[in-house]
Amino acid sequence: MDIDHKDMVAKLAKPGADIAAQLSAESAHALHMAVGVSGEVAELLTAVVNDDRDNCLEELGDIEFYFEGLCQGANALIVHEVIDPSTLTADPLTDVLIQAGNMLDIAKKIAVYNDRSKWPELTVEMQRFRNAIDKFYAAAEFTHAEALAANINKLGKRYQDFNYSDAAAKARADKADGE
Repeated sequence: MDIDHKDMVAKLAKPGADIAAQLSAESAHALHMAVGVSGEVAELLTAVVNDDRDNCLEELGDIEFYFEGLCQGANALIVHEVIDPSTLTADPLTDVLIQAGNMLDIAKKIAVYNDRSKWPELTVEMQRFRNAIDKFYAAAEFTHAEALAANINKLGKRYQDFNYSDAAAKARADKADGE
């Protein structure tokens, strides 16, 4: 068949209206949380490249927020791996990036292709992500508890009494004081 790439994409890309019409609350939530994890992992990479430890901790907290949301939405019990930093040989950040992308790809299949059979596969990838991020904590000399505390502190400033609103999300009160 003689077709150029642009025309092929126009013919094959599933229309957003079709995706929206078939989304369930659960699949939309999974997609939202997986997009959040992936976006925050990209910001973590930027912080690492810029050698900005304060921002690394902030991004780790944001990653934990979205990851916990994904766990809650999938009713998944994900366990922490005990990591001995002296045993680390691979680049833990690369593993985090790969696993975040894998989770996002599966969440896309659940939400966009309406493939509910992928939930168990998503749970497996979530455990792999947990293992990868725990290895990153060990290598970067951060703790999971530090990341959670930083995230609670940040979002406590952003959302009064920890109640979500679009207005507070856009206003970003936690950034107003120069943080």
